Amino acid sequence: MRLAYLILTFLLIIIGAKAQVAMLQ
Repeated sequence: MRLAYLILTFLLIIIGAKAQVAMLQ
């Protein structure tokens, strides 16, 4: 279960980073 939590957190970080890049452009 901890691995699934880690993967979900990683995906949220990627989505957040992409959203920030989209806002900057």
